[in-house]
Amino acid sequence: MPRERLIDTACKFIDKGFMEDSLRVDAKRYVEFKFNQSINFAKLTEIHFDIFRENKNSIHKMKAMTIVELIILASDILDDIQDRDAKDVPWSNVDDAFNLNIVVGMLIICLQETDGIAGVNETLWIKQKIKDLMLQSLNGQQIDLKNEIISEDDYIQMCNMKSGSLIRLACLVGAGKVDDEINKGIKEYANYLGVIFQLRNDVLDMKNGFIKNDILSKKRTLPIIYYLNTKNEAYDSIKDYYLNSSSNLDAERIQQDLMSGDALLYCSIVIKIFLNKFKVGIDNLKTSHRLKQQLFTAINIFLKN
Repeated sequence: MPRERLIDTACKFIDKGFMEDSLRVDAKRYVEFKFNQSINFAKLTEIHFDIFRENKNSIHKMKAMTIVELIILASDILDDIQDRDAKDVPWSNVDDAFNLNIVVGMLIICLQETDGIAGVNETLWIKQKIKDLMLQSLNGQQIDLKNEIISEDDYIQMCNMKSGSLIRLACLVGAGKVDDEINKGIKEYANYLGVIFQLRNDVLDMKNGFIKNDILSKKRTLPIIYYLNTKNEAYDSIKDYYLNSSSNLDAERIQQDLMSGDALLYCSIVIKIFLNKFKVGIDNLKTSHRLKQQLFTAINIFLKN
């Protein structure tokens, strides 16, 4: 799948949607950066298009993949604005007010361009799913930002809403108007993938220390929740740092404590559990064994990227 075609299609969408020059220029820079970095969500859309669509229209597929990556780009920009910890991305050097215009504009453009990815009835169904799932992801992001998660169940629910919704969006924009059983199956394994991706990212951010603001902002990710809920004197310094607003403990020391405890092992076990749930979710799909194998093989490759 040529990355260049995705970039070209996205830039055409932007030229058509944005009239103001700086919006066009910055939006295209962001597309070049993001699409050259990763197009994993577009690949998810492609996988589901190829497996579930009856009409294999290549133009519809390219537009669907582009729409999904633009939605993910807009989500990434908004996430970085809110977290204030992105330093190596092109939008970090642009005023947040301008970036918000780009984010809102991209999302509107995506909804407009949805008219070109399927027939009339199917397009209406897909467009409604995009709206519903973007709103669900926004609610998950709000829960994450409030930083009030206290249990593993809370964390998984947040992952389902924030990340699982976007993965499900990528799957359904590709698959099109599937029946209720397939839709239910996609929701199930998309949520499992959402937990896997969110947890992998949170663990990576913890390992990387202070590249992101997670430790300094005392963000409650699953490894942190594990420490806060585990009765072990070895974790008292971590609990003091995260639960005591007047704690004077050094953040670098806390990062070392986080890495030397059992949370990484615990998180690796949780990831394995959800990988197994994902496999069972694929197996439970009401479709042929051949299509299940195609889907599992394709997403398994995607998971390794």
